[in-house]
Amino acid sequence: MPARAADGPELVIEEPVFDFGTVEQGTSVEHTFRVRNTGRAERLAGRLRAALDYDQVEEILSGNIHEYLENIQRQCALIHSSIYQAYIAYPIEVALTSRGASQA
Repeated sequence: MPARAADGPELVIEEPVFDFGTVEQGTSVEHTFRVRNTGRAERLAGRLRAALDYDQVEEILSGNIHEYLENIQRQCALIHSSIYQAYIAYPIEVALTSRGASQA
């Protein structure tokens, strides 16, 4: 498995093995594997998306809209920072280890 930057993307397969049991030749079978990315940026973006999906316009407008928008801006900055750390500014050791693992 290649190395990754701390808090970088991480693939999780909830049920990595599925047993179809005995299947007769020529029978078509299907199974859907649930795959999630559990890295920090994905968690932060998911949290922001959920808030934006379920916030009520009336509640936003009746409160302090400036504070609400600043909070969204802060969350976007955290997501940006997480993506930058995972894909741009990760340690050179991680890059070298990943490159070496991919060439093996």
